[in-house]
Amino acid sequence: MWEKHCDKHLRSAGFVPIGDEWRSVYYHKVLRIMLVVYVDDFKMPGPVEHMDAGRLAVGQHIEIEPPTPLGLYLGCVQRQLRSTSPDGTPVTCVEYDM
Repeated sequence: MWEKHCDKHLRSAGFVPIGDEWRSVYYHKVLRIMLVVYVDDFKMPGPVEHMDAGRLAVGQHIEIEPPTPLGLYLGCVQRQLRSTSPDGTPVTCVEYDM
């Protein structure tokens, strides 16, 4: 029931599933945000300037808590890293350490 409820409201907020084989992974084309839903955990990478709008879109119909610092997720310790893409653009990455 939760999965159907969540899917319905995420779609109404502009998120679309990226494919049938990845039902819990969504993308918001306007905000350029990817959203991964695992039970009641929401991971939302995307441009930092769109994060507030992304949280508002999700929170319109789904009660969510404020963001928390990186920590343990699916048995992996997460660490935030800064790097540079091949074209020289600075990027923020998340490392999942098992």
